[in-house]
Amino acid sequence: MSKFNELNISAETLATLDRMGFSEATPIQTKAIPALLDGRDIIGQAQTGTGKTIAFAIPAVENISPELGDPQVLVLCPTRELVVQVANEFEKLTETKRDVEVLAIYGGQNISIQLKALKRNKKQIIIGTPGRIMDHQRRGTLNLDYLTTLILDEADQMIDMGFHEDIETILSKTPEDRQTVMFSATMNKKLMALMEEFQKNPEHISVMDSQEQSRQIKQLYYEIQSRDKTEALKRLIAFYNFESALIFCNTKIKVDELTEVLLENNYTAAALHGDLDQKKRDKVMAAFRKGAIKFLIATDVAARGIDVDDLSAVINYDFPRFGEDYVHRIGRTGRAGREGLALSFIGRNELEHMRKTARMKKLKLTEAKIPGINDIQRQVLHTIKNDISSVKLQEHDEKLVSQFLELCQEMNLFEDQIFALILKYLSESKINNLNSKIQFEKPKSSHRERKHHRSGGGGNNKFGGGGFKKTGKHHKRKPILKSGGGHKKKHRH
Repeated sequence: MSKFNELNISAETLATLDRMGFSEATPIQTKAIPALLDGRDIIGQAQTGTGKTIAFAIPAVENISPELGDPQVLVLCPTRELVVQVANEFEKLTETKRDVEVLAIYGGQNISIQLKALKRNKKQIIIGTPGRIMDHQRRGTLNLDYLTTLILDEADQMIDMGFHEDIETILSKTPEDRQTVMFSATMNKKLMALMEEFQKNPEHISVMDSQEQSRQIKQLYYEIQSRDKTEALKRLIAFYNFESALIFCNTKIKVDELTEVLLENNYTAAALHGDLDQKKRDKVMAAFRKGAIKFLIATDVAARGIDVDDLSAVINYDFPRFGEDYVHRIGRTGRAGREGLALSFIGRNELEHMRKTARMKKLKLTEAKIPGINDIQRQVLHTIKNDISSVKLQEHDEKLVSQFLELCQEMNLFEDQIFALILKYLSESKINNLNSKIQFEKPKSSHRERKHHRSGGGGNNKFGGGGFKKTGKHHKRKPILKSGGGHKKKHRH
């Protein structure tokens, strides 16, 4: 990686980056920043979590003329969440630049607030969704005559969401000599045609490598029946003891159902989908980032723009319909050189789709077994061991320990009884809401899948550099017991 001080960035911005905790540039930042500082148009291909926001924000801020009050930079984003996230990064970068103002414009927020903000102060940097930007253009409340830089962030998603014509309209009403920047994870014909029309000899910068990205993300899949997904999720939560996890469902209805089930089982969880108003979405995201909510259940569209540091895992409660969505999902874990974890539930009719995703994206997913109660108890002991070795008692902790030991002496408890009591309490807190009767039978293969397997198309085969492998002794198939009828109804979520 390059150092930011090697990229011709001003001393003021370098100091700001240092306060933000950045010293080394990521590959996309190393390649994109010099080109953007030179005023060139670029097409940047990079996944979520590669630092692309900083890659285009630094040059945009560096090239601002503070004495001019009109908008000079416009960033278009597909969702409100991404608008807010990008605006926050710009706010941090311009913290010491008193004459530079940033404004986020998006649907779901009272437009009168935005109208007052546009009239009251100079706003050189505008970040918004296409629909709301067009609304202001029609009203004559957003003047883009002096725009120097226009940035399309996650352009492929904007096209997929139907913003193609909106983007064309916005671009056509901006100065022709502007710098046009596009960042996208994927490329398609509509996007290429758009860039061919509105960009000037763009430089193509790519740091895309799904295979490289996947090496730092442990990817496991569990072939189970749909009715057992909820119990499987609860066991994985108990086994891995997640600090935070992003759980994906394919529909808003399923998001709400799963959130309700987790809340009923005393997990701190919240739903995120398109039916939530902006105020509630902002509240949910703030709580998730602070750790007040451990589990965020979301749809793909609603999760656009979610950027949370130290995310323990991504869980595909429903496997995504499109391969690109899978890559986007798992890219939210395993950042900054840390190992990530992606867990997926796979139904009978999804195996071939998963294999195709692996082939196309050159990914490796390993089949695993849902942990049993004994596995979870052993993991609890392992966690306790690690916690004890790193614990540092504070004054109030020492008093509590002293009181506990006095109580044990009064009860004439032996050391082994004390340890057994502690372990029993800690392990039961993990497994008291789990159903020990379920051992997760696999979905029965269809005739087509059995034929495919006999022809050598399943299991341990590799697909174009990606594929699936089964884990060793611990994950061998065993005779399965079917769950009782009462459970079947209870866990249909």
